[in-house]
Formats: sequence, C-alpha cells, structure tokens
Amino acid sequence: MDSSLDHRGVAYMRSLYVCSDGQYYSDVQIWERLERDIWHVCCWDSETGGEWVETVGGELLHLTPVTEEQLPQGISTEPVDCGHVVVNSQHPYGCRSEL
Repeated sequence: MDSSLDHRGVAYMRSLYVCSDGQYYSDVQIWERLERDIWHVCCWDSETGGEWVETVGGELLHLTPVTEEQLPQGISTEPVDCGHVVVNSQHPYGCRSEL
C-alpha cells in the first residue's frame, strides 16, 4: 500500500491486487464493483490483506495484494480523481479492467 495525495491534496491509500480471474485491480476499481453490486465481499484475511469476493454470477474470486513493482510488464497504474486505476497496455484499447 502506498499513501499518496490526490489533485486536492487529500491523502488516499493506493492498493493494488492480483485477482484469481487473472486481472489486476486497484482499490478504486474494487470499490466501484462493490458499490455497483457487481461484487460482494465474502471475507478477508487481516494478516495477509487478501480478500474474497463473490460476483453477481456466483463466482468466488480471491484478491491478493501486490506492490506496483510486482505488476507484470504491460500492466501499470494511471491516476484518476479518486486514486489510481490499473491499465493493461497490452490490450488493444489500453483496457482498464473495466466494469
């Protein structure tokens, strides 16, 4: 986790995760899915930071925290108003792990 400031100078935590679906997500992208009822939190491990979420389709996903240095080549982060999002530059459209 990295603490950063947004464009207003407000601190936020920047957390990145690798998911069992093979994608990488930022805390912003995870919260978007939770707030839109696309994912529902099942449980988390406070020692490792790992989380388990269930999709609306009933699939159980495991999210494992990673550092920015652990992101594979072609996967990076991009700043947005409320934090950072993960971007896959190897995707033909620079896909952001969209909803």
